[in-house]
Amino acid sequence: MQFFYPRDEEGAAKVLREAPTMRRLVAGRLEDGSSIVLPFSRNQLHWHVLFGSARDKVVYHFEGFGGDLRSSPINLAFDDSLDHLGWRLVSVRLHLQSDSSSCGIWIQVARDCWLEYVASTEHGNAAFASFIEERLKGEGVQGENGLKGTALSKARKANEQYILTARADMRGRLVQAALADKLSVGQAHLPGFAASAPVDLTQLDDDIL
Repeated sequence: MQFFYPRDEEGAAKVLREAPTMRRLVAGRLEDGSSIVLPFSRNQLHWHVLFGSARDKVVYHFEGFGGDLRSSPINLAFDDSLDHLGWRLVSVRLHLQSDSSSCGIWIQVARDCWLEYVASTEHGNAAFASFIEERLKGEGVQGENGLKGTALSKARKANEQYILTARADMRGRLVQAALADKLSVGQAHLPGFAASAPVDLTQLDDDIL
């Protein structure tokens, strides 16, 4: 599995077209179970994430409001790199977010669900959209899609409580990683964002075998 550092939307599209991992994927030189995790920011305002699976032959797109990638450069990049090989680009249409600040936590929740998915027997059935919905339902989380009135209010309240718990859990993970001296502290440049130091995080993309 390869974890990519966050990028802007154009940077994520460039990864799909040009990154060595994607070129190996297109050439069929990656293992059947290989996958990628690629977070990106749209207009530096809202976080999205892409999950790619060689076994499913799908690139999944997730963001907290359950939107799609309409008018995105990622669509064009996908068409150039994977569409002609029989892959699909699928947006997970699960509306979970109800505020303007928890998008980053929701994509981390989705990442945790992805790690569970690729280790499960469902991997290979192109079933991540249903997997994440059922996985989160087990935690009391419900998509807002189609809900109204009391049902919507109830779901929203449960989802907001869940994301507060998830935020605390992820903060705890960062603290534990820092205590274990596993965090690099300093300034760096995320492609597409305002530069803070001359460090290219592309070189630090984490390739986990």
